[in-house]
Amino acid sequence: DVKAMTYPAFNGSYTASADFTDAVPLDQRLQKIAVPLLVIFGEEDQIFSARESISAFAAIPGVETLLIPGVGHSPQVEAPEKTAAAIRRFATSLAPEPEPAPKPAPKPNLNQNSKQDKQKAGQKQKKQGAKKNQSAGKQNGQ
Repeated sequence: DVKAMTYPAFNGSYTASADFTDAVPLDQRLQKIAVPLLVIFGEEDQIFSARESISAFAAIPGVETLLIPGVGHSPQVEAPEKTAAAIRRFATSLAPEPEPAPKPAPKPNLNQNSKQDKQKAGQKQKKQGAKKNQSAGKQNGQ
């Protein structure tokens, strides 16, 4: 994409970026947002002094820094596996602990009322049997 840009567009974006960071450096901007942050630099960065830059970020509370050896300005391109692993580890360390599964409701103790239940069931069966006997007697002419 950079090769496809016109020189004025390339120079304009570079100048605007420099103006933005010159007004208030990025490490100072990040101090104000107070959110967990992972800052990754390649040790062989030719654009920024990696050690100096990472030191400024490391001074911010809650910021984790990573300096990847043997990598330049674009760790996500030059060492995608290491960069992705660092991001994954950082992101999962921030994930809330899963809530424990709710405990199942206790099963009712059927033995508690078993005598009473058996008595009621027996009485119900007797009544039903008596009704059957009455209807059978009526059908037989009794």
